[in-house]
Amino acid sequence: MKPVLIIQQVWHDTPDYFADFLIAQNIPYEIRHMYRGELPPQSIGAYSGYCMLGGPMSVNDEQHFRSCVRKKSWCAKRSRWIFQ
Repeated sequence: MKPVLIIQQVWHDTPDYFADFLIAQNIPYEIRHMYRGELPPQSIGAYSGYCMLGGPMSVNDEQHFRSCVRKKSWCAKRSRWIFQ
């Protein structure tokens, strides 16, 4: 089974309950830590799905969090693949 990709924005917002659920269902997962500089993959073909955790920033805080632009673009691309 392909793993679920979890994108963690900040160190203190962890996938606790979601990870517990995945473990209980024997579903593998991989965490990318954006706050450590880890980037999301170019393709989600190697994953069965993805979950993007929140953070202190708003989706409209592009002025203060430049990484929001990249993340929104990444999500939009993946959403088009999913809903086509």
